[in-house]
Amino acid sequence: YWRWIAPSKLDPEKLDSELLRVTRVASFMSILYALWTIALSRYGDTNQISFLCFFLFVWTVNSVYSMSAVPVTSFVVIPMMTSVIVSLLISLGEAIYALAGMVFVMTSFMIFTVIRQSYNNLAAMVASQREVNLKREAAERAERLATEMAFRDSLTGLGNRRKFENDIAALLV
Repeated sequence: YWRWIAPSKLDPEKLDSELLRVTRVASFMSILYALWTIALSRYGDTNQISFLCFFLFVWTVNSVYSMSAVPVTSFVVIPMMTSVIVSLLISLGEAIYALAGMVFVMTSFMIFTVIRQSYNNLAAMVASQREVNLKREAAERAERLATEMAFRDSLTGLGNRRKFENDIAALLV
């Protein structure tokens, strides 16, 4: 949502709604992929199961990276998928696969760090955009007030000579 709109039109409420929707979809898809991998793992040898784990890991990294502004999604998807991957690799009973599982865990921690930084950047952008919008509105109010004060007598509130001259000039044009 936020990548296709101008930053000045960034709506925090809409953003929150979209991020929640993305989290639900990603969690659902992760559960489906994990169940699919577990179901297929019964039929394969160690190389095929390790390939399934690699597929799950690549899918996890790609999906989380594409939703890098949604840390909640990464905190749901990554642990779920990593636990399935590590469990399957450890169940193979070979040290090399257990080591690969540990590499997946360490990589997951690195991904968490990147996701957290990306979210912090998005949150800072939303906050600064909100601040810019508030300052712009305050400046517009101040400009309207200054214009009003320039054309009104401060004591009586009636139009002054400048207002009279502007009104006459507008009528003559």
